[in-house]
Amino acid sequence: MESKNIILVSGLLLTVIVIVAFAVFFIGDTISDGSKPAFGQGNHNNSDIVCDIIGYNNVIEARYNTSLPVPDYITEKYGEIYIPADVMVCDLVEFDDFGLKQDNSTTLLMRINDTKYSINLTYYLPEPRDETNNNIDYYFHKIEDSRNYGDGGVIIAQARSLTGEGLSYFMIDVNFQSEYRDGFGIYIIPVQATESAMKSPRLLYAIYSSDDINHDYMLPLPGE
Repeated sequence: MESKNIILVSGLLLTVIVIVAFAVFFIGDTISDGSKPAFGQGNHNNSDIVCDIIGYNNVIEARYNTSLPVPDYITEKYGEIYIPADVMVCDLVEFDDFGLKQDNSTTLLMRINDTKYSINLTYYLPEPRDETNNNIDYYFHKIEDSRNYGDGGVIIAQARSLTGEGLSYFMIDVNFQSEYRDGFGIYIIPVQATESAMKSPRLLYAIYSSDDINHDYMLPLPGE
């Protein structure tokens, strides 16, 4: 079945929400060690996406309307892409390596709409996946934000090939809960088929929020 050849595994990695006690700070726009420009620097479309991991993403197509055909320049470079059917709008983005460290020293600057968060990631033991020759490493951060979306948590699930021959990729799930508004989430998932992804220097990801999802969507019945 074609779906078995797709690295879009949202049902696998986006089901765990673990909240870890860390404070949130608001810091400036620039992340740089002075040795090289930040990845995607100069791409003005980075400011248009719903979630920007500053210094690590390069926008290919901002706010893509999924009811329209995928632009030719995207399919020519990345092959056929698979976006969840209930997603109405998403951002198509490449990412640089986050350099995730298991010693809890990784910090990422994440912008969600107009709010910036310093994400201090805590590593948890990997989940072995022998049937896919991957390990899945989990990293967590708790967000305390009473002014915007409410308190929440960030999960990064990083799949690492155990053989060195398979794909390594990640998925990100950000969830907020507040007594003043409905829950709000950000989701980042890979969208290429395995065959084309194996040939890509960088994988293509979709970024979308819970506001970008058609919550009334129903899967078509067989034969429709």
